Amino acid sequence: MFIGSMNPCPCGNYGDHRLECRYSPNQITCYRNKLSGPLMDRLDLHVEVPAIKYEQLDGKEEGEPSAEIRSRVEAARSRQRGRYKNIAAATNIRLRSKYFKQYCSLSINLCGEKF
Repeated sequence: MFIGSMNPCPCGNYGDHRLECRYSPNQITCYRNKLSGPLMDRLDLHVEVPAIKYEQLDGKEEGEPSAEIRSRVEAARSRQRGRYKNIAAATNIRLRSKYFKQYCSLSINLCGEKF
């Protein structure tokens, strides 16, 4: 898996409703073209993420307690152990390709057609 990020323009303000970008559309295109075509061809998903205020990231909001998260993780692992009890796999990552159809088959696609 490859994950990368970049600013939308050299100053980082393009698309931000609070700050003005100081670059022309041509300069922004030149900036974005610095990434090579072969590299861009390998990126399957492009997501634009808007700027957010620091206050949204400062950690003052109460998150979900670790004990609740741990409970969900343990339940998922228990389901996996039960699912794979008759084969040599304890987790999804250990599942051999010959078992994919049996344990990971998809019943319908987004168009509603059966596989």
